[in-house]
Amino acid sequence: MSNNTKAELGKALYTLLEKKNLDRITVSDITGLCGLNRQTFYYHFHDVYELAEWVIDREVDELAASESAKASDWHRLLLQIFVTFTESRSVALHLYRSRGWHHIIDYMRRRVSPILETRARRLVGELGLDVAEEDLLFVVRTYQYAFYGVFDAWMSSGMKEGISGDLDRLFRLADGNIEHALANFDRRPGRGTTTGGE
Repeated sequence: MSNNTKAELGKALYTLLEKKNLDRITVSDITGLCGLNRQTFYYHFHDVYELAEWVIDREVDELAASESAKASDWHRLLLQIFVTFTESRSVALHLYRSRGWHHIIDYMRRRVSPILETRARRLVGELGLDVAEEDLLFVVRTYQYAFYGVFDAWMSSGMKEGISGDLDRLFRLADGNIEHALANFDRRPGRGTTTGGE
């Protein structure tokens, strides 16, 4: 019953997000739409933002369980994130244009980081590299920020068409270069590069 109640509250929030920014949505708006009382809301969530986090987490779980998310092609995995946002364009923009924007960033972090980290670890194994954990994670973060940049520019443009072109450029930039970046951190004698390019 508890999950059903949360689902009803989440569905109401999602409906409201199709029409206005998260900052303008009140607990009364949500409970009024789904026929529940405020006490019930506060039993499950501290505020509207916590409910928003729960809704996004659910979206993440559903995407993670999808066939696309199980694919080995990292390009397709990242593209699926953009498809998910495109399918919920109004909701995504109303989150982006509010203080709830950090919820989307958290969503991206939870989805993109594991994808890039898995790819980096696989490459280290395939290439037989000896890369320190902190160096591997630094490489992952660098490409993660590049992805965020493309995503943020797309969102700030109002999610205009043409994102597939920028994604393709990003994939071309990353392909081969992630391997090279990791190789630069190879700790084996005579491998990698040192600070200053010596």
